[in-house]
Order: sequence, then C-alpha cells, then structure tokens
Amino acid sequence: MMKCSHCGMEIPFAGKVCPFCGVDKTNDQKLHLVVMGTAFSTFIFTFALVGFLTQNPCLAVLAALAAVFFGTILALAVCTIAKWP
Repeated sequence: MMKCSHCGMEIPFAGKVCPFCGVDKTNDQKLHLVVMGTAFSTFIFTFALVGFLTQNPCLAVLAALAAVFFGTILALAVCTIAKWP
C-alpha cells in the first residue's frame, strides 16, 4: 500500500490511476520504489557494516551480494514502471 500524493488516501500499488481521485499515480509508484529501495539498502549497509566491524567476511560478502541483487531488481522495477528502454 502507498499514499496518493493528490488526495492522500491509502491506495494499492498496482494500477495506473488512484481509485479515489483518478489522478495518474506513476510518479507515486516510482517514489514508493525509491523509498523502499533506500530503506532496504540502509538495512543491507548496516548488515555489511556489522560484518566488517565484527571482522566476519562472510557476513559482509552476503550483504554486498544482497545489495547488488536488490539494486538490480529495484532498477528493473523502476524502468518497467517508467517504460524506459
């Protein structure tokens, strides 16, 4: 769920327009993905930092791999919604 930037109502992520006010929600979807990606990236960075500080290379490598994987998925999602080539 996310909020419509026009009417402020909680709306589902799927679809092209807000079911309450009818405004195009493409930009809201992009923003939602960026916010979620940033939150997850911060979590992964903290995970990697803990691995580094505790000198656990396995933890740091797993966090780095997770960050690359999630970054790729996020980029593909944003490109799909924005209809970029």
